[in-house]
Amino acid sequence: MSSFDPHWLLLLPLLAGVIFGISYLFRRPAFARLVLQRWASSKQYEIVRFERCFYCGQFPPLTTSHKQMVFFVTIRDGSGRERSCWLRFGSIWSGGFNAGYKDEPDIIWSDTNAA
Repeated sequence: MSSFDPHWLLLLPLLAGVIFGISYLFRRPAFARLVLQRWASSKQYEIVRFERCFYCGQFPPLTTSHKQMVFFVTIRDGSGRERSCWLRFGSIWSGGFNAGYKDEPDIIWSDTNAA
């Protein structure tokens, strides 16, 4: 007689979901930093500091999805001038994981002189 209980198989989808959720939580911040660094490099900016925002920042709440990546960033340009801005990566429908397919993030500069 076998001691295998087939009811344990019902827990496999739950276990798979937990593993996926944990890997998603650890992978997403690393991906966010990579996307932010790519943007800065393409503009020849140096990132002085950045903060990932879990709210919409200066972007209108109705046009920002919780899936999008929003940052408050301080950059240094080629002339050494530091500027701050809000960046929103991704689209409202598919979130931040499509950020590599979008040409430019949405940008709101904190000062009045746009770069």
